[in-house]
Amino acid sequence: MLYTAFSVIDPSFPSGMHHFGIWLWQKVGIRDEVVFQPICNTQAITDHFLEVLEHGLPIQSGEIQLPDQAVFDQLDVNHQSLWSKV
Repeated sequence: MLYTAFSVIDPSFPSGMHHFGIWLWQKVGIRDEVVFQPICNTQAITDHFLEVLEHGLPIQSGEIQLPDQAVFDQLDVNHQSLWSKV
């Protein structure tokens, strides 16, 4: 597992820390497809994550703090919910 963080200044989102994960989805069928699927702690950010990521600014590695396991668990719940709707 890899961990990263970045900073974004965007007035359309509330300030603060927004946790995210990126899952690799492989869809198999007539035309196979591989997609990086972001999952965030709020749906509004999930919907625009890839655009937000393009404007991300680096954070010093010493400033990155991993969240509690409960945050990762909730992201996984959000992921499973979205995956089940596909």
